[in-house]
This record gives sequence, structure tokens and C-alpha cells, in this order.
Amino acid sequence: MQLLLGFVFLFAAFAKGYDIVRFGRQTEAIIATIGIERTPLLGAFGLMVAIMIIILELYIGASLVSGYDSTRTTMSTVLVLIGFSGVALWIYMRHAEIDCGCFGAAVSRSARDTLAGDIVLLVMAIIGAMSKYASTKGGTVTRLIVVAGVIWTGLLFYFPQAGASVREGSIMPRSKVSSFGGSPHTRYIWLFNPDCDACQKLTPVINKISASAPDCLIAISAAGRGKLDEFEYDYKPVFKMRELPAKTVEELGLQDGTLIRIGQGSVDRIWPPYLLKPMIQLGIAK
Repeated sequence: MQLLLGFVFLFAAFAKGYDIVRFGRQTEAIIATIGIERTPLLGAFGLMVAIMIIILELYIGASLVSGYDSTRTTMSTVLVLIGFSGVALWIYMRHAEIDCGCFGAAVSRSARDTLAGDIVLLVMAIIGAMSKYASTKGGTVTRLIVVAGVIWTGLLFYFPQAGASVREGSIMPRSKVSSFGGSPHTRYIWLFNPDCDACQKLTPVINKISASAPDCLIAISAAGRGKLDEFEYDYKPVFKMRELPAKTVEELGLQDGTLIRIGQGSVDRIWPPYLLKPMIQLGIAK
């Protein structure tokens, strides 16, 4: 039981560390649900929380596997899983379509599935806490695993691999913009979902940007053609919409409603949906 939990925590930590920018955005989206989405430094705060979660999971996972300080470790595991379950329950009750990023990009789960999984792990942790495990001198092994995980995360942050989420500074050649349905004049790419409440509310804002210059914006979605037609009928968008394969949209690693600005063959700005409207009102996103 202890080993299984340890490997689950380590897998979760290394999966998040593979693309910490994506996990930082998921953390940011969760924090935004409590009503502080206008905080200017929310993006940096979300990334900081993401780093802390990864280090915590590395330490707990390594300690469980090595048997280091078993009593304190098992109790810490229970407390952490109670916290994770609480977050999953909050998201589920808010009906927020947010992937918690529990296992990074390796596994995508709904809030309901995340809550169920956390409860199962919590039960396992409680059973483990009631069992007697002999502590070992695994401190050195624990520290080595934590250091290895931190190095792994840092290297992949500065040297992202193929498939890593789009971030400011990412290469975005015209050929890729064209594959999205854009033109040589396209400066903005809007990722949207017709069923997304935030996207529906942001449509007038996106219309305003699109009207600033011909063909300056392309909206992309993994929704079917029928959904896009319904959206066009209900919200009267003035921008072009393009249906793309779900895998192509998911690889961007961005939440629905995010706006990307392209400049000189790369991504120079990214606005998450909760910051997009205030930025437009201030004239920053023009």
C-alpha cells in the first residue's frame, strides 16, 4: 500500500514537471474560481503554487517509497490528499470544466473523476496510516529523488520538449498559423469552446479585436461543425472560426477562452480568459 501510494505521487510529480507551464496554468485557473481572477500577479502565483505542489509530491512519494520517517509521512499523505479532495470537490460543485492536472498532460480527467480518484487514494492513505511500518534511514534516497525531480522540472521548463504547451516566446511560424486557418494578416488566435460560458461572454470582446483589421483573428475549436453553427447563430461572431482535431487543440495546453497574439513568427502575448476583458478595457491587448 505504502509503495503503491509512493509511486502514484512520484508519477504525478514527474508528469507535472514534464510541462510545468501547463500545470501552472491549470493551477491558475483553479485559483481564479475563488474570485481573485483580476489579481495582476495571478499567473506568477499559479506557477509558484504549481512548483510547491510538485516538490511536496516528490518528497511524499520519495519518503513513502524509501520508508523514510513512515509515521510522519503517512500522516502527511492523508492531510495532503484531504486537501486535494477538497479542491476537486470545490471544482465539481462549481461545475467548472477544469482539468486539475493531477497527472500533467499524461492523463486528462474531469472534476468528478479526479474527486473519485482522490477519495480512493485517501482511503488507501488512511489504511496505510493505521498500519505499522518500520521507518528506515531513507533520508538520503528521499533527498536524491527530490533533487532529481526538481532538476527534471527545471530543465524541461527552460528546454521544453515537443508537445509542450504553448508559452510566450514559443515559435509560431506562418505555416502553423495557416494550418489553423489563418491568413498572412492573422495576429491573434482565439481558443474557444461554444459551450464555454466564459467564451460566450467574451465574444463581444473578440468581435471588437477582429473588427480592428481584416483577417487579424482566427478562432479555433475542437467542437463539431454543428456546435460552431449554433454558436454562430446565437452570438453572431464577426471573426472566422475553424474546427480543428481535438488533439491539435489539446497540444496547445491552453484553457478555453485564451487569446494568443503572434508577432515576428513567435507567440509574444497570451491572455487567459479571466484577464482578457480587463486587458481589452485598458487597451493593453490591442
